[in-house]
Amino acid sequence: VYQTGMFMRPVFSAAKAAPARVIYAEGEDERVLRAVQVALDEGLARPTLIGRPAVLAARIQRAGLRLKLGEDVAVVDPEDDPRFRQYWEAYHQRMKRNGVTPEMAKSAVRRSNTAIGALALELGDADAMICGLVGKFDRHLEQVRDLVGLHAGARQFAAMNALMLDKMTLFLTDTFVNDDPTAEEL
Repeated sequence: VYQTGMFMRPVFSAAKAAPARVIYAEGEDERVLRAVQVALDEGLARPTLIGRPAVLAARIQRAGLRLKLGEDVAVVDPEDDPRFRQYWEAYHQRMKRNGVTPEMAKSAVRRSNTAIGALALELGDADAMICGLVGKFDRHLEQVRDLVGLHAGARQFAAMNALMLDKMTLFLTDTFVNDDPTAEEL
């Protein structure tokens, strides 16, 4: 715990200095709600939850959390949100070359919180997104790739993990994304 705390201290300091607007795709999950409460308590982020307001409120109360919808956290309701048209139109614009019709775009945005989060990120409604707690990693990454894409100058996606050993910390990259990366890709 001490080593992890020391490692994360600069990350937490940077987050507190300029809390980002972070959208949580699996907002209805109790683990996410608990993490959001900690982020609020520590001043690490300005959270937005994707979830149905009634479900969020019930789970917040059941977990005994203090966060208040609309005050402490913003909410994107996947069933009824004023940004729905803007989001599905943006989805359609990005995906129409892949044969996605407007009706398919509407359906995709209604059923995928990761798509909603990626579109919020791409359209400037959020600065960062946390997703992937539920479902397959590949599916989440595919939606992020299709809707957000790579940063200018980036050549590929990669995953990175930190391995904290007694004498050093190692960063291992590409443990999930590229099956057989070249030395240059690594």
